Formats: sequence, structure tokens, C-alpha cells
Amino acid sequence: DSTHVFAVDTANLFDVSVNVASPACPPSLTNSLATFNFGAGAFVPGQLIVAGDGVHVFVTSDQPSVLTYNATTNLAGSVALSGGATSATTGGTTLDSAQLYVGAAGTNDVHRIDVGTGLDVQAIPVGLKKPDGSAHAPDLVAVRPR
Repeated sequence: DSTHVFAVDTANLFDVSVNVASPACPPSLTNSLATFNFGAGAFVPGQLIVAGDGVHVFVTSDQPSVLTYNATTNLAGSVALSGGATSATTGGTTLDSAQLYVGAAGTNDVHRIDVGTGLDVQAIPVGLKKPDGSAHAPDLVAVRPR
């Protein structure tokens, strides 16, 4: 919505609220920084995903969950990955921001997360293989819009 910039480090999400104060070129602007801890301890971030609604933010990492932030309620949390998944690789949301799809190491599937319920509701087998024939987790996941 052009009023927030998000950043992540090894424990926190930073929500920078930006206000463009004038139409001049360059415009004057003000900003404020809020920090939100995911409560997951230290992690290695992978991808920062902002849903199309500008409200829901997701972080893939080396954790067995997807880290979450809601820009409306200012709540940070996580969605546990099901079925023995050890981490989320990459992902994307549907245009309506209702579903998040992420690749998952450990299960080597694509997991569908229902944004409304905050649950991992489906593991979709993709059958990716390494050259030696062993299973491989999806490295890149993108959601194609209709």
C-alpha cells in the first residue's frame, strides 16, 4: 500500500511506516520504525514475502515453520509446517492473499498454508529428484496469477 517497508534480521521483523508529506520532487517524507520479535529464537532468513493485501507478511527460514506478521494487528508469530518438514525454502501468495504456498525441506513437498486460519492445510507432492535419484526439496516456488 506504499506506506510500509518491511525488513528482517535473524530474530525480528522491522516495519517502517512511511508517510509522503508533500507532492514536491523529491517529496518530503517521514518514517517510524517498529520492531517485532517472532519468538522463534535465532534463525537464518530465506525469503520475505508480502501478500498482495499489504497486511500479511511471511518469512521463510531454517525453522520448521513459516514466520508471520500482520501489519494491521502488529502481531508476529509462526505457522508450524506439518508432516516432518524441517524448513520452508521459498514461496508466494495467491492474488487474494488467502493462501501461501511454500517449498518444504524434509518432506520435499509444496505446502499450502491457509492465511485465514494460520494452518498448514495441505502437502502437495512434487517428486523433485537430484541427479542421483534422491528426493529434493523445491528450491523456488512461485504462484502463477490467473
